[in-house]
Amino acid sequence: MSPAAVTDDASLYDHPDIYEAAFGAIADAEETAFYGGFFAPGTRLLVGACGAGRVSCALSDSGYSVSGFDLSGEMIRRAAENDPAGRYEAGDLVDPPFANERFGGALVPLLGFAELGDPASARMALAALANRLDGGGAILLELPVCHDVRSVQGMRESFDFDGGDYRFDYLDAAESNGYFTAVHFEIRVRSGERCARRAGKLAVYSPEGVARLFEDAGLSEPRYYAPGEFDSRCAEPPPDCLRAVAMGRTAR
Repeated sequence: MSPAAVTDDASLYDHPDIYEAAFGAIADAEETAFYGGFFAPGTRLLVGACGAGRVSCALSDSGYSVSGFDLSGEMIRRAAENDPAGRYEAGDLVDPPFANERFGGALVPLLGFAELGDPASARMALAALANRLDGGGAILLELPVCHDVRSVQGMRESFDFDGGDYRFDYLDAAESNGYFTAVHFEIRVRSGERCARRAGKLAVYSPEGVARLFEDAGLSEPRYYAPGEFDSRCAEPPPDCLRAVAMGRTAR
């Protein structure tokens, strides 16, 4: 597909150039230091739903040994181009690649884990990540977490960037369960005359749901960190935290 043919009907995750126009090809120093701060220098890291490698490439450049995977073949190809030192394979969170290897830590940034739309898939995915880790290894999940899902319905995250704009809409809530409420969402990104979108359901977790999920996977009780406030940490996320990083550790 030529660049001029990309329209609102195009999948955002099939067009890494549009994605990178909005978010940048690589995470900035502050965000990289936040994720890297959980792990010793040189740690072998497994990055799920890595996309085009925005976070994984930055960690690789900072001296971590990175292996990333994503469902999108286009994103994985771009990640491998951006990070020749890393290893990248197509793969699903529920059944990650690198099955015979062990890592010092794992992370799923940018709400990739929240697109798992049912509790069984979320439990399987977290257990699979935990099984890839050495004892005491940390897992970081970026999740929308709030005490009352009604507070996020109708909310919008948006920003402008050079030559375009980004919009993330939280729409109506669908079904609920003991872990999360599925909320319809839509992302639209415009870069110049090119547009792409993504729509589906996003799991908006309750703090109790995150604790249950971590317990199911044999992880320690979750601790929370706010991505926009890289030094903050608390036992529970603040109310209506649309992007909290939950951290748990495997048993030693």
